[in-house]
Amino acid sequence: MEGGLGTRSLEETVKTYFRSIAPAFEETLSAENEQTGGYDGTPVTIAFFLFLLFSLFPAIPALAYFLSRWISKPLILNLGRFHLSVHSFLFWYLAFSAVSAISFSVRLKYSSIRERKSATRIDKSALLTKPQMRFALCYAVRSEIDLYRTNKRPTHIEKARQYWKMLIRSLREALGTESDHWIGLSRGLIHPTWQLSSEPTDIPFRRRHQERFFPQVHRLLDQFSWFELDARTESIIGSFDGLRPKIGARLRDKKDLFLVSKPLVPFSFYLFTQIPDISDTEEDKTLLRHYEDQALNAFVDEMTLLNEYTPENRITSKIAMSAAKKAKVGDFLSNTVGNPAPFLRFISIWIVLQIIVGIAVLVFLSAIKNLKLDSTLIALLVGSPFAIAAALTAIPNQSKEGQKGD
Repeated sequence: MEGGLGTRSLEETVKTYFRSIAPAFEETLSAENEQTGGYDGTPVTIAFFLFLLFSLFPAIPALAYFLSRWISKPLILNLGRFHLSVHSFLFWYLAFSAVSAISFSVRLKYSSIRERKSATRIDKSALLTKPQMRFALCYAVRSEIDLYRTNKRPTHIEKARQYWKMLIRSLREALGTESDHWIGLSRGLIHPTWQLSSEPTDIPFRRRHQERFFPQVHRLLDQFSWFELDARTESIIGSFDGLRPKIGARLRDKKDLFLVSKPLVPFSFYLFTQIPDISDTEEDKTLLRHYEDQALNAFVDEMTLLNEYTPENRITSKIAMSAAKKAKVGDFLSNTVGNPAPFLRFISIWIVLQIIVGIAVLVFLSAIKNLKLDSTLIALLVGSPFAIAAALTAIPNQSKEGQKGD
């Protein structure tokens, strides 16, 4: 590092470093916005998938079969030795299965081509790494808060909230989240300062757990009575767990911004020390480890002094409630049928398809009197969900692992 860590204060070093990466920070933000704003053909693809799904299970063929019975004139399709009448259920099942399967395959191919064409070619070497981005986001939050406190321009607090959300997402990727493990709240952290039972009772149970980091540690605390943490480790975990309820809530309500800014100073210093290869001499590395301990201890002290905050009561609009419900549905789908783990994704898809085809078969057995549960229907009932689930699992799924790489 130019000048060495020992020649200037840590605050001046961090400030200089942020200035040096500010252009790359803006470029990285632009690249992330372009990636999220690219072509998204998911709604249309879902429509094609539903067409395939209800053709195989077989709501659409059954509807066509019932409608075809109104045609008085017999129509027969000759396929070599096979003769299929439009008045038969088999004809419509085969026809719609073939058409829907071909349509879905064409749609996937078209969507893949459009995504490649709309994807912006980004020089990744010009972008910040994950540790650099975490530091830059934290430093930018603190800077925007200070600017808002100076001139009260709404754009600064909006930027601070935007950067804060991105920082929390990045920390969740690095430290783990509640989605990695569901915690049963039997003990939690036992240090009096961070005892979870002291949290406000009006905060929903699920939300309290969503505000935690280090799920693997909470899992061990929850499962094993002999697993204990020393006071310092527990206070550090409690400080990270307090980021969202203590700082995020105040940012949202624009309250106590001076108090919010105070712990962000040592926290940005700590994130600065976590950037790999930030120092190029052994003396700087030793000094950096010293600064790391100091920054972490100062962060814990400031978070300890920062009291719990009860968000202001606000009337939630129907649009906000709808967005929250959509977010919950999205989280559920991403953890089941969209799970990055192939086995879990296959099991989730298979269960859903098995339930749908089971209901469909029961309905058609009761509606069509001359339809019996023979070997063909049994094969449809058992084999189709398994085969389709395997085929859908084979479709490439955007891996989160690639996004987590630092």
